[in-house]
Order: sequence, then C-alpha cells, then structure tokens
Amino acid sequence: MKNDYSALVSMLAKMEDDGKEDNTITDEILGYIREYKPFVIEVAKEAFDLYKKWVDNEELHQYSAKELMNNYQAYIAAGFTEEQAFILLLNKRVERDELSRLLQINSKNK
Repeated sequence: MKNDYSALVSMLAKMEDDGKEDNTITDEILGYIREYKPFVIEVAKEAFDLYKKWVDNEELHQYSAKELMNNYQAYIAAGFTEEQAFILLLNKRVERDELSRLLQINSKNK
C-alpha cells in the first residue's frame, strides 16, 4: 500500500530543494524546515488518521442521516410539500455552513 503521507513529504522536500535552487529561502529558514519537518509530518499523519476515523465512523453518518430524515418528515407533517421540505433542508444546511464559515473568520480576526 502506498504511503498516505508521501504527498506531504514530497511537497516539503520540493520546498527545501526549490529554496536551494533559486536562493529565495535563506539557509536559516531551510534549517528550520529540516529541523521541524519530522514534527510537521507526524502531526499531519495524526490529523489524517483522525480524519479517516471520522469518515469511517458509520454511527456518526447514521445519526446525521436520521437527523435529516426526521427534519424532512417534520416538514411534511407540518404541511409542506416534498419539494418544499427538501428545499428547507438545503437552506438549513447552507445557513449552518455559512454560520460555521463566519465563526471561523471571527476566530481568526481575534
């Protein structure tokens, strides 16, 4: 099986090589890259492993699907047509994504 992290390693190696060729990255910065590259790679591996576990978590996706289905059925029971219920679900998802984006922007500005 191909190493999942080879792209990151290649990118960091290219960054280091590019700096030597065109001299835009100073030797000091290259030293930091060499020093911290193993740490960054390990952190990236851990983050990627957590992401894979999250994606593979069937229970999480089942609850998410159940929430959507319950919302859809509640809209239908409240008298909305199937099309209206679907549009309301989409709007709710867009609003939640927009709120999440705004919260990220605000946290970066602090």
